[in-house]
Amino acid sequence: MPSVSYLSSAYQWTSDTISGIKNSIAQTKFAEDRFGINIETPNTPFTIKKKYFHSSKPNDSDNSTSSETIGYSNDSNLNQFEIETVEKDLQILDLLKNNCPSLVSTKVSSNSAEPEITKSFFVPSPTLPLGDLQTMYISQISRKQTPMDIVKYDRELFKTQDGGTVSIDWAPPLSEVPIDNRPVVFILHGLSGGSHEYYVRAVTRMLTSEQYNFRVIVMNARGCSRTPVTSPRLYNASYTNDFRLVVNNIKQRLPGSMLFGVGFSLGSNVLVKYVGEEGENCPLTAAISVCNPFDLRKSSEYVQRPTLLNKYVYEPNLARGIMRSMKRHYDVLSTGDFTEKLDKLNMKSGMRDIDDLVATVFGYESRFHYYEEGSSKNFLDKVKVPLLCINSMDDPVCPPECIPKEEFFKNPHLVLALTNYGGHLGFFEGIYPEIWYKKPIAEFFKAIYDH
Repeated sequence: MPSVSYLSSAYQWTSDTISGIKNSIAQTKFAEDRFGINIETPNTPFTIKKKYFHSSKPNDSDNSTSSETIGYSNDSNLNQFEIETVEKDLQILDLLKNNCPSLVSTKVSSNSAEPEITKSFFVPSPTLPLGDLQTMYISQISRKQTPMDIVKYDRELFKTQDGGTVSIDWAPPLSEVPIDNRPVVFILHGLSGGSHEYYVRAVTRMLTSEQYNFRVIVMNARGCSRTPVTSPRLYNASYTNDFRLVVNNIKQRLPGSMLFGVGFSLGSNVLVKYVGEEGENCPLTAAISVCNPFDLRKSSEYVQRPTLLNKYVYEPNLARGIMRSMKRHYDVLSTGDFTEKLDKLNMKSGMRDIDDLVATVFGYESRFHYYEEGSSKNFLDKVKVPLLCINSMDDPVCPPECIPKEEFFKNPHLVLALTNYGGHLGFFEGIYPEIWYKKPIAEFFKAIYDH
């Protein structure tokens, strides 16, 4: 039986060999066209405002370290802040060039003293070369945990004004690392997800590592990741008030901490919409969106096209997660004014049926009204903090047709990183697949924080 040292040496040799091959291929035009990451931004200078919130009132919950507590919001108390703002000039492309090698590379040019900007590469894992495979793999691996990817959390519950409940999971746990001034990253998960998802854990482990030293707060939507349902409605891709409640509470309790946010899929639509709604007053210093649908109607129609994968894989899996939650919490949900529509749904219901119900619950005229009003594409022009959006061309859920590319040339706060491969929330690279986007997320936030 081979020894541990032999296996370790063999693994290192394989990794070095693959890296050498990748470096050789990277010099070719073929590689640039096939694997190069396209960066879209006007690169116009703007002033970044780094905000620190100092509460003018003491907060009794500041020293709480219990694993599960209840937080009640009172907006009149949450607005008592002394805001310290540090302003600095910034060009996003220069920031990426100097600090984010996962997104932008440079090479020395004989004709210029300044390094020349070149494309960085995302090469999908050879075992997962297609977007569909990447997407299916992230769905399957999310159900498994190994000692290497376990993340320890402390949980808090927040009561909303309508009687609902959302939860936040702290990493590292407050019981182990008390409140301090380290920067905070909020994470918003995808549809039916939560802090248990593999992609959330992978990003959390990277951000909380010794190299980056961020604090992570994962917000679990109503009914997600064992969050109790205490009001007759769940969540949707448009509703931002639950996240606003959490941010307002945390900015009071963590004075001196810079705040950031990253959203995935449905959560990225919520995050971008929130950042646009807040405009100049956004408490976040910067944000990142991963696999954002941007246009809810186009994304919905794309998943409902008459293809075998849509019919038997994507739409059933998207709908099934929501239906399980509705069935589990039927006793509470049925106390609302939409019981008749709720009773018509079953485990075979599609996303159209679910979105019809969502539209009714949240006061929209129809699902089309919900799609139009809730699409984050409508809020990109109002974003006033650095916003990095990562999407792939082979995303089977949020296709490139949904991306409003023209907006990324109008607003200097925006930057789009578009890869040819990656699927939906996959982006696995290497012989032993690992998520790639955890690296640009950590690099981008650290670059903003250090700038």
